[in-house]
Order: sequence, then C-alpha cells, then structure tokens
Amino acid sequence: MHAFSYMTDLLCCIMGTLQEFEKEARQEEHEVKLFNTDSVLFRIMELLRELALMNVLFLLCCIPIVTIGASYKALLACCFDLEYGEGRFSAAFFIRKFKENAGKSIRIWIPGCLVILLLGYNLSFCMGISGKAVRFAGVGVYAVLMIWCCGVLQYYFAFLARESEGNGKELKNSMILALAKYPAVVLMTVCSASAGVILLLPAAWVLRLLPLILFFWFSSPALVCARLIGKTAAPYYPELFRSRGQNSSK
Repeated sequence: MHAFSYMTDLLCCIMGTLQEFEKEARQEEHEVKLFNTDSVLFRIMELLRELALMNVLFLLCCIPIVTIGASYKALLACCFDLEYGEGRFSAAFFIRKFKENAGKSIRIWIPGCLVILLLGYNLSFCMGISGKAVRFAGVGVYAVLMIWCCGVLQYYFAFLARESEGNGKELKNSMILALAKYPAVVLMTVCSASAGVILLLPAAWVLRLLPLILFFWFSSPALVCARLIGKTAAPYYPELFRSRGQNSSK
C-alpha cells in the first residue's frame, strides 16, 4: 500500500516536472519568435529605424534649399526600395540617389515651386473677389491647377528615383499621369502638404514635436506617396514601379 502511494507521488512529481519543462520551452519558443528577424515586431522596429534614418538624411540634404527636389527624389527612391523589398536602402544608397540626376531635380524644383506659389497667390486673390460666381470659379480653377502641378512634381521625382539615367520623357509622362490619376494626386498632395503643418504651429509645439519632426515627419508621408505612385503608375510602367523580382519572373 505504501509502495503504491509512493509510486503515485513519484509519477505526479514527474508529470509536474515535465509540465514545467514544457511551459518553459513554450515560453522560450515564444521569445525566440518574438525577436526573430521574420517576426512582426522586428519588422516594425526595422521599418521605424529606416524611416528615421531617411528623415534625418532628407533634412540634412535640404539645408541648401535649392536641393530640396533632389533630396525628395532620393527619399522617394528609398521609399520605393522599402515598398518593393529590394533591400538596397542605406545611407550610401540615399546619397547616391541624391547625386543621380541632381541637376534635373533642381531645374524642375525651382520653376515648379514658383509656378505653385504664383497659382497660390492668384487663388488667394480670387478669394477676395466680391462676386460669388467669379470667386467660386477662380478658386476652383487655381486649386485644381495647383494640385495638378504638385502631382506633376511627385511623378517626375518618382521617375527620376527609379531611373538612373532618365530618358528625357519624365516631364511629359508626369503631366499625363497627373491628369489621368487626378484623384490619387489629390491624396498625394494632401499627404505631402500635411508635413507643412509645422509652419503653422507655434514654437512651443514645434519643440514638443521635435523628435517626431527629426525622425518621421517627412519620411512617413513620403512612404504613403510612394505607395500611391506605385499603384497608379505600375499598370503603365511596370518595369519601373514593380519589384525587380516581379519583372524578372514575367
């Protein structure tokens, strides 16, 4: 009888120990999966790190002001690299894309900004017109033209970001795409203009948001714009706005 009781207690002890081992093994397996390079947490952390680095590089390259176009083109190139999983992004990759076609980027950026500012001035002038019908028509026309010009710049920089040399038809193709995909252009313009809210914020709020501005303020909207550009341009230019693997498989 005592032997039976002893055997029962021994079996219970062994089962309890096995259960503890199994529990610890599951916990260790969960921790390994959590910090595995293929885990969701790791991918999110890696994305945030890359967005932060892209944002800092973008701000540094924008310091001369006239190079904002070339800097934004390099930012789009990095965003496309992340979007298509090509795995080429690094600080050296950003600088290389910044230097490629830098002259073209600057030459389109300066007159493009002047045109948008002129349209904005005319829009504000139309808002002060007393005639309701004329004011409504004027504001509508200039607003549509401003958004279209912003879309042309977006697509132009996207073409330069995906083409190392450029074929000389980037502006023409950008104008056609911005007109054909106008609803997407509106979304891209709103997304890009959201970064400009910083100019309307008081200094105290700018200081509070400084870490966000330094690391994610511009790269996050650019990533959204890159996704919109890719989806709208891929049917017409699959060799540029699809991953290299998809193009080679086809």
